[in-house]
Amino acid sequence: MTVNDDFSVEKYDELAYIKYQGILSAIGLLLGILVLIKSRKSQKTI
Repeated sequence: MTVNDDFSVEKYDELAYIKYQGILSAIGLLLGILVLIKSRKSQKTI
């Protein structure tokens, strides 16, 4: 393995990690919004 290969692998891992974090935060946001909507509906406040 050359130094260039190591560098590209590290870059790929970094990108994959950033994508994973983005997906997790997006799922968290969606869940939070769903919980807010459900709690508003249960309170019957429009």
